[in-house]
Amino acid sequence: MASRDRTDVPELIGRAREKKVLGEALLQARRGEGRAVFLVGEGGIGKSRLVLEATALARDADMLVLLGRASRTGPSSAMRPLAEALASLFRDGSGPSRAEIGPYHAALGGLVLEYGPGGAAGDTTAASRTAVGDATDAPGPDGTGGRHGRTVAADRVASPAPSPLMLAEAILRLTAAAGAGRGCLLVLEDLHDADEQTLAVVEYLADNIAGQGSVLLATVRHDPGTAGDLAHALARRGNAVLLRPKRFSRGEVALLAGSGLGVSPASLPTEAVSRLWRDSAGNPLVADELLHAMASAGMLVVDPQGCRFDTEAGLELPFAVGHRITQHVRQLGAEMDRMLRTAAVIGERFPVSVLQRVLGTSQRKLLDHLRAALAAEVLQGCGPTADWYGFRDPITRTALLSQFAPTHRTALARRAADAVEQLHPGLPDIWCEFTAGLRSAADDPVSAAVLCGRAGRRALAAGLAGSAAELLERAWVLSDGAGEPGLRADLLDGLLTAFAETGRAGQGLEFIDLPQTFHAGATEPGRLAGLHIRLARLAAAAGRRAEGRRQVQLAQAALGTGATDRDSAVLDTVAAWVLSDSPREAELRAARAVATTERAGLPDARCRALTARGALAMRHGSAEASHWLTRARTAALAHSLPLRRLEATYLLAEDEWLARGDRAALLNARGEADRLGAGFIAHIAGSRLALDHALRGEYAAADRLAGDCAAEAERLGLRDSARYLLTVRAVCAGHQGRRAELDLIGAELRRCPGDPAPTRSLALGLAGVVCALLEEDRDRAARVMAEATRHDHDSPAPHPLVGQYGLFRLVTAVRGGPAPLPGPQPAPAPLSDPGLTPAALSGPKPPPPALPDPGLTPAPLPGPQPAPAALPDHGLTPAPLPGPQPAPAALPDHGLTPAPLSAPQPAPPADLVAGGAPALSHLPAGAPRLRWNASFDALARAVALGRQGRGEQAAEAVAEAGRIAEPYPLALHLGLRLVAEAAHSDHWGDPEGWLRRAEEFFRLGGVPATAGACRVLLRRRGAVVPHRRNVAHIPRPLRVLGVTEREFEVLQLLTDRPDNRSIAAQLFISPRTVEKHVASLIAKTGQSDRTALRAYVVEGGAAD
Repeated sequence: MASRDRTDVPELIGRAREKKVLGEALLQARRGEGRAVFLVGEGGIGKSRLVLEATALARDADMLVLLGRASRTGPSSAMRPLAEALASLFRDGSGPSRAEIGPYHAALGGLVLEYGPGGAAGDTTAASRTAVGDATDAPGPDGTGGRHGRTVAADRVASPAPSPLMLAEAILRLTAAAGAGRGCLLVLEDLHDADEQTLAVVEYLADNIAGQGSVLLATVRHDPGTAGDLAHALARRGNAVLLRPKRFSRGEVALLAGSGLGVSPASLPTEAVSRLWRDSAGNPLVADELLHAMASAGMLVVDPQGCRFDTEAGLELPFAVGHRITQHVRQLGAEMDRMLRTAAVIGERFPVSVLQRVLGTSQRKLLDHLRAALAAEVLQGCGPTADWYGFRDPITRTALLSQFAPTHRTALARRAADAVEQLHPGLPDIWCEFTAGLRSAADDPVSAAVLCGRAGRRALAAGLAGSAAELLERAWVLSDGAGEPGLRADLLDGLLTAFAETGRAGQGLEFIDLPQTFHAGATEPGRLAGLHIRLARLAAAAGRRAEGRRQVQLAQAALGTGATDRDSAVLDTVAAWVLSDSPREAELRAARAVATTERAGLPDARCRALTARGALAMRHGSAEASHWLTRARTAALAHSLPLRRLEATYLLAEDEWLARGDRAALLNARGEADRLGAGFIAHIAGSRLALDHALRGEYAAADRLAGDCAAEAERLGLRDSARYLLTVRAVCAGHQGRRAELDLIGAELRRCPGDPAPTRSLALGLAGVVCALLEEDRDRAARVMAEATRHDHDSPAPHPLVGQYGLFRLVTAVRGGPAPLPGPQPAPAPLSDPGLTPAALSGPKPPPPALPDPGLTPAPLPGPQPAPAALPDHGLTPAPLPGPQPAPAALPDHGLTPAPLSAPQPAPPADLVAGGAPALSHLPAGAPRLRWNASFDALARAVALGRQGRGEQAAEAVAEAGRIAEPYPLALHLGLRLVAEAAHSDHWGDPEGWLRRAEEFFRLGGVPATAGACRVLLRRRGAVVPHRRNVAHIPRPLRVLGVTEREFEVLQLLTDRPDNRSIAAQLFISPRTVEKHVASLIAKTGQSDRTALRAYVVEGGAAD
């Protein structure tokens, strides 16, 4: 009860609004304005805790506190809560005398002995106190109230019982007299258990308490009943305040757990908080009981090292929680109890139609019971249709199930499963999974496994990879020990497919030796080969290429010489992904798979084959990639294959990101992957976004996202992705000139398991070369360039951003070379199935050439391969492939152009003189079209044009590079720093302006070597380089122009048209010095005179 010491009171959580209302009510009572407040809510929601808070606030303010509670325990007593509350007034002999109450004391004789026959209120004798003590509980420890009040039975009162209205008025006068000058708090708890007379008195008190200086605080459970109706009626007519405490949020459950364990909520394991919140459904009492049960069972352990949550430890339902729930349900009636327990067997959510068939009751009667359960907040409507209901708290179902004998529960579950199959033949939609749960509860694991497997396959077909994986895992566990190898093989095939779609490669590869166990059974070759193909796909995702090749070989061996087109096509499709580190062979496999899957009528495999061709084309930046990927997406849409559509859509988004620097499509693809549970695509998209942040100079965001994705890669077993994300961190370090950090990451990359080849060239070219350039170490940059190019030629990087199509060309051009593409760059050889143009799809194809045997094919396919038949169009053929890529479209200038240029000049021809660089559209393989590369290529072209004396065209190329590099500030400013040297030597463009921009960028970015080099070059040109003070408040355009702090102060004062003397007086300098500053500002900003300079400032020319 509320009489506990304050040190025992738990922390009040999530009840700020209720506490505020109660505090205001108590304050108004002390000022003579009474109020009635009703706390209405379910059991355990915290009504008693709020009573504790109110009584503590009242006692702290020296108010009189009277406490009473209704109860169903023991023989019924009329007016029990009122008698208990009033009795506490006289335990210490300090109650009001009869004179203070006046004639109303007689009405109180039935509740307070002191006012009854022979009583002497205000002059109580020892004998009377002894008599009263014999008839009551012992006094409360503080003498001011508690649950030790005295209930006087009706047969002990000699005078006739007064009317409830007379009694209520007498209680009003008694509380006013007892609390005179300090206010009174009258608490009546659990009025849902009170008799009608008590409720009649409470209604009168609430209607008339306004001017009495007292607060009536009552608690009522929200169950249907007279007490709840009374509380709402009083609130509607404005005579009571109704407070309905809400269930706790997840954060509030964490606060409760932290408070209960004496630790910070942030230190609690996420799984523990989630479990508490889920099982308690936010009910504070249930959450508190579960918390202590977890601690007692060793599930949640607090020690000096922190909190640990053991999911393996068992947790029994706390007795107090289970007892409270079962008692509450039994109070609703025997038929309700039977209905709810049967519903608990059917499921946490259940359909009315199935419940009705199992119970064998009428629909009208069942709906009446459901309405009552809804009103009691035991059930709630939830499900795909209005026919579905569910338990509001998971713990309620657990408590009800505990009342069953195992055989009875199993029989009910079997009846429910039979009912579902009768009502929904074939078990369409959700009924398959629902019935699987019932069959499992009915102790029929094989049937449950079959149904779970069927539901999982359906989820895969619908593109719900996450749900499919959960269902197939359940099916696999249920089928253990079933002794049916065919069922196990089918389930394993679906499970491995789901693991691949969700990115759980490490978990999938745990089954790597399992297919061999099916050899002795009756498993046909195609099914066995399919298992090896699924494992090969997982191995490719995990970066275990040697294992992937081995699985491809095992699949080929399982198929033998009698492989059908269907089996060979599926094998070729996966082999194209597995062999991605051997581009030539992978392209041949993918080309053959495209033709064979079309002929064999395999839409899913065909989409994957088309996607593989697009992904391989992306490795060398070819515009051909979008052709294949668009075809794949179109085919996926035509055949309703959501996961294949997502795969193609994601790769198209990645291609657009690389080509245009636009990450919007990549973000959309990642969001769609998250929605479908396609964890692998969501993860890969996240890693690409991390690199995008790094290239944009958003290093904090890049590091954060790379760290999150790296943790996910470790959990999923994705080795290649882990290396890629380390490379992103290397790019962040290299682009900031942090050599020590870059070296540490390089050492970590060398320690990573798996094949380092795919990311080695990317780390060298995109991080190592840039870092060397930022250190002004050109020789080191050249060495790293050569090494990166060699590695990229042997094993192409994930993206053609290594540098040979962009930055390397610029550095070579600046160094005075002809800027050829470093290393051998052969044009892609023609494929056996050209398929590169839509026109080629309409005619017959020649037979594909023999593939080089890398040890994957133990035996050749029998007989000559027939030429593929003409492929039907299906409306999938896109527009013809685009021709040579034009230079990137003009982008907004953003103030990067140093001065207005004349009309655009034609692009220089490809055969420039020595030292030139070919135009962007003339470069091989399409990689220069990528936006990161294109900005450097444009600058390399500018250097070549400048050397030929075409200064105007060279400056225009620099402006073009500025527009292209707009998303990539480091690429722009590093390029300006490099090209300014050539512009200075060949006397073209605005090298001083470019150097000032670069110097400011690198100085503010903490790259001192490059910033210092820019200042040296500026001084070499004879430019004034200001001393670097704190000029952060000067707008960037003015800082770039070299405006000093004092000049900026003068510029700010020019807006009001003052003369030099006025400015000098404000700045404490001479008018002559002001004149010098104005002249310098006119020169630096390019204005004609003082008036133009003022207009420049007023019109925002100096704004950031």
